[in-house]
Amino acid sequence: KALVCTACTVVDHRPGKDHNPVEIATVAQKKKDALREILQQIDQRLTEIQASVEKAEGKISALHPAKEAARNQAKAYFRRLVDRLQKRQEDILSQIDEQCQADGKSLQTKKEAIEFELAGLT
Repeated sequence: KALVCTACTVVDHRPGKDHNPVEIATVAQKKKDALREILQQIDQRLTEIQASVEKAEGKISALHPAKEAARNQAKAYFRRLVDRLQKRQEDILSQIDEQCQADGKSLQTKKEAIEFELAGLT
């Protein structure tokens, strides 16, 4: 059994007042256990990171279809708005035509009446 002191470089380790050597196997086992715990924590964190990467990749792959769906939805909405505006335009233009035609007939009737009166006066 070899003794070693973790705090100094003395080769011949003997227990003394300010010197507490321990067996290499004991120190090594403690260090191995500490390293295993660190590796286990790293493995756990690595698993979490890989899961986060996979989640991000899923969101990235879903982004394009979602964008296309939103674009199509917006296009359809604006097509409906354009259709409604065109219909409203046709209605207003038709009303203007009808009103002008009615006003024209009314004015024509008044003109003919005035001309008839004028013809009777001369």
